[in-house]
Amino acid sequence: MMCNEKNEAGNSCAAPTSPGSDYCRVHSGGASRITGTRRRKVYELLEAIELAPHALEELPNLLAQSLGEVRSGSFDPRAATAVSSLSAAYIRAVELCDIQHRIEVLEKQFAKIEKEKEKAESVEAPSSSVYDNLPMRTIEIQMPE
Repeated sequence: MMCNEKNEAGNSCAAPTSPGSDYCRVHSGGASRITGTRRRKVYELLEAIELAPHALEELPNLLAQSLGEVRSGSFDPRAATAVSSLSAAYIRAVELCDIQHRIEVLEKQFAKIEKEKEKAESVEAPSSSVYDNLPMRTIEIQMPE
């Protein structure tokens, strides 16, 4: 059986159908249909990477721009939902990195304080020896004149 799809010239495709399908391997979701779609998606992804905020300060502008484009009809609402979800994940990742950095700084400060405290305690503590607990005797020595 032959494929039911038309080729770019408008003629019937001469390829045999895939098992269980009315189309050939290429037209049943294979190369030509997907190639164009995938190529477009790759370009969209590359554009998205270029447009992605490189700093947290750029994110409100991106969201405002996306909202405006959704309202004007030039941006797909599903894509805007994806931008919103990714923005939330981006903000959360930035917050976690900030919290991790703050914890590391506090841990270093705490370790420094503990070292100084141990050092101060070792200096202040009198050294005890075996002779400290022995009774003291006073001996009077008289010198000859």
